[in-house]
Amino acid sequence: MELIKRVLVAVVFIPLLLLVYYFGGVALLVFLGLLSFGATWELRNIIKEGKDLYIPILLIPLSIPIFLTSALKGFEYSYFIIIGTFILVAGNNVILNKIDRSASTIALSLLAVVYTVLMPASIYRISSEFPGFKLVLLLQACCWLTDSFAYFVGMKFGKHRNIFKASPKKSLEGFLGGFFLTGLCGGLLYLFTDWFQGWHIIYAVVSAGIFGQFGDLIESIIKRDLNVKDSSNLIPGHGGIIDRFDSLFVSAPIFYFLLLLFNIEVS
Repeated sequence: MELIKRVLVAVVFIPLLLLVYYFGGVALLVFLGLLSFGATWELRNIIKEGKDLYIPILLIPLSIPIFLTSALKGFEYSYFIIIGTFILVAGNNVILNKIDRSASTIALSLLAVVYTVLMPASIYRISSEFPGFKLVLLLQACCWLTDSFAYFVGMKFGKHRNIFKASPKKSLEGFLGGFFLTGLCGGLLYLFTDWFQGWHIIYAVVSAGIFGQFGDLIESIIKRDLNVKDSSNLIPGHGGIIDRFDSLFVSAPIFYFLLLLFNIEVS
């Protein structure tokens, strides 16, 4: 039954996601804004459930203007956003005389802003600064391929497990297989199509194949520390928003940084 749920949701969700990427603009902005809002809500809930700690509830509605500022104006405002979050949360605790767990509240609030707001905004910046849907789609495809290859290689050939305490079932063979087989697919894409420059593919493979897998492990270490299985049950058979987009959240800012660093334009 669980497998049927997963397949049905994937059959409906994947084409819708691809359409959003294709149209970009307002459609992508709204989608990512909702994603950021939902991910912030999930993070607050699992932190409260797992450790009886909290992120101020005000940060959930504030995730929307923070996301829009970063997505539309760029990351030159990130400094002010992070400092502003610190002052807002710390000042709130001072005014309300909330001494107990103040350090954790401030730290977790900053985690939420970076992890569930600024990172998703990178996806829109890629689409906005490098016009067209191709690069966002390339990165998403690399994330999906890496995840699938890592799973199947790990299942078939995984011998060295328990390397990452965050996810003991993951194997070194699966990690490397996910990276190299995604790289192989990228090489074939470059050889048999003219859709992307070679550097686009290399950056996407590195971002998804290495940092995307670390994105999955980062979420795992957070969930393991909080003793929760999923970030939520919002997506039937797939867990929550963070569960589904953890790899993309971490790989997108790396991909965006590489594109900016080497000033690669879409051909």
